Amino acid sequence: VTVDENYRRNSAILRVKATDADAGANGEVVYGFQARTAQAVKDIFSIDSVTGDIKVIGDLDYEAKSSYTLTVTARDKDETSIPDQAKVVVNIIDVNDNKPVIQINTLNEDGVVEIPENTDLTTFVVHIRVLDADSGDNGKSDCNIVSQVFELQEFYTDEYKLLTKAELD
Repeated sequence: VTVDENYRRNSAILRVKATDADAGANGEVVYGFQARTAQAVKDIFSIDSVTGDIKVIGDLDYEAKSSYTLTVTARDKDETSIPDQAKVVVNIIDVNDNKPVIQINTLNEDGVVEIPENTDLTTFVVHIRVLDADSGDNGKSDCNIVSQVFELQEFYTDEYKLLTKAELD
């Protein structure tokens, strides 16, 4: 199953179904997750023991984990029941939920840049990097500046240098 990372909590994403041909309690199926299922997974997903509905109960975050493999068990109510298992793969789709982060490297420890007023045109001022944790097109960003004195030049993907483009006074 595939779901967006902003999928609504307490909403079912899938219903598993098992059948047992026995009569009475030996034919009533109970669902659960495999005993070795990590608590971190149980904090995000739950399974209804009667209906087999798998629900999102925690936060999905594509950047933290893009896919989960759940091992679902089904057994009848007999004490000697032998469970059956099925794997459910939940793929998470990234949504544009992270804003870009701008990092400015001044190439000195105090973070202050001083430029003499008689500096040449196209003098390097600072290095700028734009990071976005989203994937694909959602992780692409555009960086620009509106200035009569400075200009940005992209020299690698999402990396820019700020240069002087006019005389300083």
